[in-house]
Amino acid sequence: MGVKHERLKRPKGWCERMDQRALSRTLLSLLLIGLLLSGLALWGWTRMAPPASLTFQGPDGPVVLHRVGPAQWRIEAVSPRDEAFAEGVLDGLDAAPLLIFRRAAAYGKLEALIGPEAAIADAWVQSVDLPARVHQVWEQLDEETRVQLQAYADGVNTAWRMGPFLIRRLPQPDPLPEPWRPWDSVAVAVGLALAH
Repeated sequence: MGVKHERLKRPKGWCERMDQRALSRTLLSLLLIGLLLSGLALWGWTRMAPPASLTFQGPDGPVVLHRVGPAQWRIEAVSPRDEAFAEGVLDGLDAAPLLIFRRAAAYGKLEALIGPEAAIADAWVQSVDLPARVHQVWEQLDEETRVQLQAYADGVNTAWRMGPFLIRRLPQPDPLPEPWRPWDSVAVAVGLALAH
């Protein structure tokens, strides 16, 4: 009636041993791939994470910033001027978009940064002649305050020269691409005071 087919006989346990070998190779391959990916992730994180400490030459001596947590730093400085410099570095690193945004708003350049919805704010800045008010305030400041603001500005600019890998920037270019000037801090303060 029909043809009887005989099954090939394999040594007992051959199939099980083959499956174990294939499974072992697969697991070993996955382990190696996992280790490689973990190593790449760790390497990438160390290149992107801020360093544990940063050292700069301040106006009066060395300034050391020690990272103690996310956006938390401990400052070692020899003078109040060096402390102002360190605060500028930290703001330049951690708050660059906010500094750029507030400076653009204070000088009536916000529309160039965020678009036409800021035209009213820019027109208001021009109507109150904010740059002239900033100049008046700057002229009335005592020498010590001016020195502190200069040290702060130097710190911001030091941070901004460090490169984009440490600095959070805005997606649009800064409409005032020049370095942070000492009176820019006054402009931001006056602009915030008049806006409230």
